[in-house]
Amino acid sequence: SFQLESLETFKLDIAVFLNLYQNHGERYQNIQDYAKAKFHLTDNMTEKDLLIYPKQMDYVTEWALKQKCRKIPIDFDRFDFDQYDVSTFRPPGMHNKINLSFALQALQELNLDRSLVQKAINEFRGVHFRIEYIQTKLAMEIFNDAKSTNWDATLTAVKAMEKKGRNLYLILGGKKRGHGDSIRPYLNQFTSSVDKILLIGEMQEELASELQDGNIPYVKCATLENVKKVLISETFNGILLFSPAFPSFDQFKNYVERGERFTQLFAD
Repeated sequence: SFQLESLETFKLDIAVFLNLYQNHGERYQNIQDYAKAKFHLTDNMTEKDLLIYPKQMDYVTEWALKQKCRKIPIDFDRFDFDQYDVSTFRPPGMHNKINLSFALQALQELNLDRSLVQKAINEFRGVHFRIEYIQTKLAMEIFNDAKSTNWDATLTAVKAMEKKGRNLYLILGGKKRGHGDSIRPYLNQFTSSVDKILLIGEMQEELASELQDGNIPYVKCATLENVKKVLISETFNGILLFSPAFPSFDQFKNYVERGERFTQLFAD
């Protein structure tokens, strides 16, 4: 969104608009301002170009229908995977099935060989730091979602852990944004899915204060190193999800450094 604000001549043949949720509270006061920045995506597109967008998001649909380019809406409730076998698709969670449906629609526009697309579906194992499965010698099952910097991303990651039948511990925290930081609006959703929250970073104290109002046990760990110590001391053998919901800049150079540090601590 930051780069799109200064877009001048850049033009897309195919634009994919996945979703719109409040984010980057340090820059945008509300979701309308954030949307305005993202909507620059189609500024230079022509009638020959294609916009793929989510049918379920009315605000996005209203904008999309005003664009002069061709348009294809993606229905989150009806996926058309008839041309491919998606049983081998490994990334967890419904959101990744949604991502796949957008990708396949774009690839169809490019007329790629279906066998090559199927090969990609079979072999793709996800992207680093986006609910990435981490091999470990520890007894727990570990997922690294260090890319998460907002509540919607973290709630999506938590939802992807459903039906695994094991206790779920969630690592939360990072740099304070100033807008949309409170966990209170989401407490019920976390309470129904998360067994314990491990807090780190600049947001630790504020989140701890708010969690006192809920029913989720929490531990103030401050750093990822201390998180590991706590888990070993508890002999934890459930699912550990690192999906911090906040930017990384309080303790790390960026989310990549944050994700790499987590993997270094917990991988084989």
